[in-house]
Amino acid sequence: MLLHPLRDVVYTYLLLSSRVASAFRYICVCHSTLAKKLCTIKNVIRAIVVIYVIAILSQLTLFFDKYFHAVNVHVPASHGRGPNVTVVGCVKEYASFVTNNMHVYFTIYYLIRIIFIHLVSCSVVSVVDQCKPVTDRDVG
Repeated sequence: MLLHPLRDVVYTYLLLSSRVASAFRYICVCHSTLAKKLCTIKNVIRAIVVIYVIAILSQLTLFFDKYFHAVNVHVPASHGRGPNVTVVGCVKEYASFVTNNMHVYFTIYYLIRIIFIHLVSCSVVSVVDQCKPVTDRDVG
């Protein structure tokens, strides 16, 4: 099932792209001469690609850490569905590399996510917001 990992990839991309957009906006507003060199369509496309690669790599294990298989479930007549019915459902099981070290796996996964995706990216934006803009008087 790809929906869960793809959801996390998109969430990570949106989070990081908002941080990069803030950086581009800061450069354009506070460093207009530098913005003419850095804030180009080519660099924006590069940033988008790099953000997607980071988002996919940060969620890569989610594509392989679990699998689903079909099971038949017998529903007795007493549950209001008429005569006895067998329905098909699915069961999620974690891969062996996860089940052998489940606490370690999820601890490392969430620590990496919290530190690098949330804390570092938010800290960079906070530090950049505190920087003094360069004016024409400072240059000349």
